[in-house]
Amino acid sequence: MIIDMFLGERFGLMGDDAWEKLAISSFYSNIHFLRERTFSEVQDVPKQFKKEARETFFKHTLRKFIEDHEYHLAQNGNNGHYVGNKVESQVIRARLFFVIGQTRLVDLTQL
Repeated sequence: MIIDMFLGERFGLMGDDAWEKLAISSFYSNIHFLRERTFSEVQDVPKQFKKEARETFFKHTLRKFIEDHEYHLAQNGNNGHYVGNKVESQVIRARLFFVIGQTRLVDLTQL
């Protein structure tokens, strides 16, 4: 995460001022929270509880995550960005997480 933040700063993906940087860092941290929840609530569960764990994850954890992020995106004008009108580092990270998660690391439908 620290390297991601460093590179985000280096390439101008961390906002234009202290408030934007803090907001972007907050959303970015939240994406890591979802990643941790994916593993702790779904993948690292005894086999006999996986189906129930997956259902709970989809119904509660993932739904809340999506609702929260949709709210913040709407507050920024539904322009596809969390802060301002340009790409931020957490957007790149979120897209990578979901693409990799769907194709390689975690196939939630198979748990």
